[in-house]
Amino acid sequence: MSLPDPARLEAALAATRPAAATRRLGPFLRRDRAGGGRRVSAATAVGNPGQAAMGAAPLFRLRPGQGGPDARIADRGLRRVDPTLLLAVPAARPAAPPLPRTVIPAEAPLAVMAGLWAEGGTGPEQLAVMARVAARRTFLPARENDRPAGAAVCAVAGDIAMPHALQVAPRCRRRGVAARLLRWAALWAAVLGAGVLLPAAARAAITLPAGAERTGERQSPWADIDLPAGPWRPEGTATRRAEGTLSLSAWRMPLPEGGTLALIAPLRDQLRAGGFAIVYDCAARACGGFDFRFLLELLPEPAMHVDLGDFRYLLAERGPPDGPQTLVAVVASRSRSQGHVQITEVAAAPPVTADAARPPPGPAPGPTPPPDSLGALLEAEGRVALDDLTFESGATRLGPGPFPSLVALAAYLAADPARRVVLVGHSDATGSLAANVALSRQRAQAVVERLATAHGVSRAQIAAEGVGFLAPRATNLTEAGRTLNRRVEAVLASTR
Repeated sequence: MSLPDPARLEAALAATRPAAATRRLGPFLRRDRAGGGRRVSAATAVGNPGQAAMGAAPLFRLRPGQGGPDARIADRGLRRVDPTLLLAVPAARPAAPPLPRTVIPAEAPLAVMAGLWAEGGTGPEQLAVMARVAARRTFLPARENDRPAGAAVCAVAGDIAMPHALQVAPRCRRRGVAARLLRWAALWAAVLGAGVLLPAAARAAITLPAGAERTGERQSPWADIDLPAGPWRPEGTATRRAEGTLSLSAWRMPLPEGGTLALIAPLRDQLRAGGFAIVYDCAARACGGFDFRFLLELLPEPAMHVDLGDFRYLLAERGPPDGPQTLVAVVASRSRSQGHVQITEVAAAPPVTADAARPPPGPAPGPTPPPDSLGALLEAEGRVALDDLTFESGATRLGPGPFPSLVALAAYLAADPARRVVLVGHSDATGSLAANVALSRQRAQAVVERLATAHGVSRAQIAAEGVGFLAPRATNLTEAGRTLNRRVEAVLASTR
């Protein structure tokens, strides 16, 4: 799937990551930084870039093909920073939301989300960017074992949905939390009619020498790859496993006087300057020669040429020791008069799983629900919290939705008329027990009415009850805990 056209892309970026203010300066649209990050504050060209005079420390956002090659940009006193890979993935509407008990869609950010974002370096300025979003958006806090596990926000502009600020708690990394957040983002986007999910991943800022020509590339929104981290050994080679957004690009350029060392040395220096640590660095024989070369995942000839007697390799990493790493592998080789470089990068960006990349099949016929569905969780655990539901504060009126959990629950009940559930309302401990029991039951009844009137569920299959604050799932001593306790659960009443 290709990226949206430039006009749609710029409109989506502006709507989902808005600047504090914008101002037209000659051929450029300048954005007020307000501490929101480079992607928010960069100027974009609306005319001829050569006419601009932006003052000190200008910052521009360029799409491929704008501004010319890196050498031409450097001639203007500029350098490339924060390159970003945008991946267009079809938004899908699964038959049921994936793992609904682990994600809690919300209309506003919860305090636990702000805590996770703060741990990951997302400060007040970035939060202010989220607050400025006028487009339709949802906040996606995730949990594991009733503890905060991750957070993200997703906004829709036209038919494009863009997830931002995805953060996973250190103790939950490499356990699929980020993937589940993006699956929920894809589901939510599809319900609103968006056709494209557009995740972004920061890439290593590597500038190739003048005259470099791209000869091939390959990208994947999700990869699991082993990169050599030591010399080839008959008993086995040390590797570093990488998971994330994969990008391979091959380049051909005039061979410098220093040969392959002169090709790879400036790239190594750029990686170090960008905060990368060199994990392994070797030349042909020291790497392991023929055997090492065939450990590498390289684009085929003629895109990437490797001279088995003259090549160099390095592996670099960036990221917290206990968190996701961005890995970059560089291979430099030569032909008679040309230099050849391949850059393999696995960015520490959460993947969009196959469930979000294409519509999965609908519910299986008969009484057995799909394994990742709300129905499967309901039958396995006896209850499922419908955490995407929203009510007006202190009121019993159910929000307008759409609510993916109700779509999934209706599909589960429609598949077998013998299935029965009770919608049970829960509250926090603010106020008297009697008042909270009444309020929670009224909210559960509102859910029953929505299922019956909007989703066609038989009233014989659903009932409503309320238990107030008698079954908390978190402490009522904090606002975050009270938020988690206010919920409606579907409880399985069927005995077969």
